[in-house]
Amino acid sequence: MGDGLDYSLGKAHTVETHDELVDRIMELFKGVARSRQGIAPVWLEVDLSMAQVRTLMVLSCEGQSTIGQLAETLRVSLPTASHLVDRLVHADLAERAEDPSDRRRMLVRLTPGGEDLAGRLRQGNQKLYRLWLSALSDDDLAALYQGLQALVRVMASATK
Repeated sequence: MGDGLDYSLGKAHTVETHDELVDRIMELFKGVARSRQGIAPVWLEVDLSMAQVRTLMVLSCEGQSTIGQLAETLRVSLPTASHLVDRLVHADLAERAEDPSDRRRMLVRLTPGGEDLAGRLRQGNQKLYRLWLSALSDDDLAALYQGLQALVRVMASATK
């Protein structure tokens, strides 16, 4: 981009443009994903599709939801959201219940088994990331923190 900023990646190589640095960061994200493979055994026990795992994690964060709310959050159709919930109910990971304020609506929430699985999935990643982050120098950790704060700000403004 020729913006005069120093995008150096150590002494061996200097990135010349903003776009090149973005490309290099994307490659690093792939490296982080590859490093995680085979390390989080909880994910290997799960016999759920990625869409079902996403549904499980959304319900874990939201507590309970209607099918319509789930469909909107997951960006899927109502029938697809209903099918995903059916699969979780069949696996005893979620349950449907009448909405006490509107008996025509059904609410979906995780069962204790679903909450346990979501917690174990989340915790496995947290332990791994904590281990990696603890190995960073103070300077690298501070730089990563600053960069992630900037990324979160951009992400938040993009969703408004």
